Amino acid sequence: MPITSKLSEITIPHRSFHDVFFESIEKYGNSTALINHDTKQTMTYAEIKEKAEYVAKGLLFLGLQKGEVVILCVPNCPEFVYLFMGISMAGGIVSPLHPDFRVDEMRLQVNNSMARFAFTVPSAIDTLSIVFSEMDEDHRVVCIGEREEAHGYLILSDLSRCTASDPPGYPEICSEEDLVFLPYSSGTFGPRKGVAITHYTYNAMIGVFNNVNEYIVPARGENIIARISFHGSLGRDVLFSALFNGATVITSLDTRPVALAEHIQLYSVRSLFVTPRMLIKLCEAVQSNHLHLSSLINIITGNASMDEAKMRMALSTLPNVQHFDHG
Repeated sequence: MPITSKLSEITIPHRSFHDVFFESIEKYGNSTALINHDTKQTMTYAEIKEKAEYVAKGLLFLGLQKGEVVILCVPNCPEFVYLFMGISMAGGIVSPLHPDFRVDEMRLQVNNSMARFAFTVPSAIDTLSIVFSEMDEDHRVVCIGEREEAHGYLILSDLSRCTASDPPGYPEICSEEDLVFLPYSSGTFGPRKGVAITHYTYNAMIGVFNNVNEYIVPARGENIIARISFHGSLGRDVLFSALFNGATVITSLDTRPVALAEHIQLYSVRSLFVTPRMLIKLCEAVQSNHLHLSSLINIITGNASMDEAKMRMALSTLPNVQHFDHG
């Protein structure tokens, strides 16, 4: 017997995830999509597509075949978005890998996914190099840092040599069959394993999270702080929901609770997506530093609920909050 959701229906596009994404953001044009607070780098919606096309053409020139896995070893940063989309456009499968992982943790994912390509931050190059050097397979690692940090590997600007000549056309995508995403479980319950997600399934996953009739979601022109890791499902859902809706996503590698509070003040954040633990730490920082987060009116803790005592404490610390939600 089919199970029917009690939530309002959503339309799931039978198209590639990147096509759906680019069609949705086209109307935002030169609006700011992403801000790296640490470097002050900004990126418009139009630039996301330009950079994604650049990456896709580079991958095709380097020999990426449709259905191959590409390791995405970067933290919460603007590069995550256009690298993700570029890999998808080239017919690849995105497999996010945390830059702080040890050699054995990276080895499991790289070997299991049979990846030959990787984009990485400089801090993870040595670890990734060990893993790839153990493989009897040609591989391509592209560093998103500067030349002197790349240890002889390609850097992003090197792809311009690849895109100087016309690469093969982008592969056709069958949304119901072709994979776009291969995240790996944390290993909390049993061994880590990959979860194969098609374009159609990922369209559905983002569509469910972004159901404006049921949930509080980012709004056009709103500033959203990407505090939850993009390597977890909630962090990615918030990221793509915000971009689909025309919000501005702010990233920072400063994980201190007081830094989060300061960023909320600086960017006049209205809606905050955090885990319960992050929220408790934020409230403690607000109290100890005598901060007043007057702009904050919505708090969403994803699938994790909070007990009533902790919720009362949070609401007393953040008196302007009107909506406190999870689900």
